[in-house]
Amino acid sequence: MAFVLRNFRSDATDDLLAVADRDIPVHLLVGSHDRNVDVDETERTYRSIFGPLLTVDRVEGAHSLARPMVEDNDAVGRATGILWPRALLAPGAVDSHNRFLSAIEP
Repeated sequence: MAFVLRNFRSDATDDLLAVADRDIPVHLLVGSHDRNVDVDETERTYRSIFGPLLTVDRVEGAHSLARPMVEDNDAVGRATGILWPRALLAPGAVDSHNRFLSAIEP
């Protein structure tokens, strides 16, 4: 709830437009269980600004791209972080980053 209270009036459109002028690839990775951001609206906005420079992936994650159970339950999150840290992020999140970065020409 603190995130929402701090950011409900935020609009990053001007910043995104400034980045779009640089003609660089952009990757939007969103969690399909994000309760803080309307991911459909976010994707539409990014697509309208970045066009063909944009790639998008959605994973079964929360706002932080963590698995929803990990984000929703502090005890589960702590235990997972200690015992199996690779399971913190939603399946596909790390692979999505890797694919995007591997596709960028040096």
